[in-house]
Amino acid sequence: MEITVGLIQMDIKTGKKLKNIETVKKLVGDLGDIDIVCLPEYFTTGSVPKQFKNLAEPIPGETSKKLTKLAKKHNTHICGSYIEKHQEKLYNTSIYIQPNGTLTKYRKTHLFIDEKKVITPGNKEPPVIKTKYGKIGLIICYDAIFPEITRKLQKKNADLILIPSNWPNPFKPAWETATSARALDNQLWTIAVNRTGSCGQFTYFGNSKTTNPYGKTTLQLKNKQTTAKTKIDTNKTKEFKSIIDFQKDLNIK
Repeated sequence: MEITVGLIQMDIKTGKKLKNIETVKKLVGDLGDIDIVCLPEYFTTGSVPKQFKNLAEPIPGETSKKLTKLAKKHNTHICGSYIEKHQEKLYNTSIYIQPNGTLTKYRKTHLFIDEKKVITPGNKEPPVIKTKYGKIGLIICYDAIFPEITRKLQKKNADLILIPSNWPNPFKPAWETATSARALDNQLWTIAVNRTGSCGQFTYFGNSKTTNPYGKTTLQLKNKQTTAKTKIDTNKTKEFKSIIDFQKDLNIK
């Protein structure tokens, strides 16, 4: 199936939740007709662990309600991560919202540097969401370094993986390699959306990208706040596997 994917590469304003949500609304509107929109990791606040306790909210909650209205207004599916508070614990949670209000969430498994001080890791079982556009898998940022977690999505027959990210300097080579390798490893699409700008000790390089099941980058942005949309064909996943299926040839015992 050919679908139109939107990438929103934001210069997230640190701790400014309402301002960032207004930016999301504008940029989603700027994209026009779109099937799936991916936002960065921590798109409401940036990565500010010392402020997470005050900025966290339940999911469903205020932000998810606003995104649900936005999804319905533009008849689009929306994905992005922010800080969830649940039973006195904090999670870095990616949500996937459909226009009918269906909400799926995934809590980040692999925590990066200062996240570990305040964020609770997820349960290591990322979801695959059955949608009219195919089977959508969710991970977050640093998860992409670890092939084991994306293999779980491949075994659930995911057609594509959405990867909201706050991937900082000086780790651009790892970004390029990991996001492409996870597409090729699992013979599926990866849609990896990184932020730009700076926050605390980190600066960010953008370079959001889409990668096809053959490991080829089909779209890549530069380092500025911007949006882009591109068509991807989820049939490429099945096409590649009909020629050679890596999973069937995995003979490790």
